[in-house]
Amino acid sequence: VNYQQIPFEAFEQQAGEEVTIMYRWFENVGYIADLAQLEHDFPIPIDFESYLSDRDWAKPDERTSEV
Repeated sequence: VNYQQIPFEAFEQQAGEEVTIMYRWFENVGYIADLAQLEHDFPIPIDFESYLSDRDWAKPDERTSEV
């Protein structure tokens, strides 16, 4: 099976104007993420495995202890 894109005008007749605008944006711009910059700006302070191994499981968590 070979992909063959239909003209956006034909697509718009079937899908409507708003969906066509969205797909044109995907085609021309798309999503871009600078993952290195995101990790720099919002570092994950601890990974899940470290959280589990560093936790004192003998002491109840204040958020889950009975009131």
